[in-house]
Amino acid sequence: MSRSQSDSNSLSLFVQCVEKVPDPRSSRGQSYTFPTLLSIVLLGLLANVTTPTELARWAKLNFNKLRKFLYFKKNKTPHGTTFSRALEKLSLAELQNAFLLTEFVYFFTMMRVLLNYRRK
Repeated sequence: MSRSQSDSNSLSLFVQCVEKVPDPRSSRGQSYTFPTLLSIVLLGLLANVTTPTELARWAKLNFNKLRKFLYFKKNKTPHGTTFSRALEKLSLAELQNAFLLTEFVYFFTMMRVLLNYRRK
């Protein structure tokens, strides 16, 4: 398996895990899918991005990379307030349940790949 296939498989697994987390938001006025928001948050944390405002800035700087594997309805990234509102309703238990033990191992393998991808 080539590196690009490995990267693609790892990113697909990551997105599959994130898609298992239930969306706690109301259906009204959603500009971004919950898996997209959560993916940006988790990837941002790996890049040592810790506030919603920094997340928005980081996502904007990395938009071209992110849109290769995340879905954006619009051609722009979420605002810091969007991250704040989504995260305040997130259940940690549901997030943990989305990453079962088997997938958890793959998740960390994929994170290593993503960190290498980020350095390019």
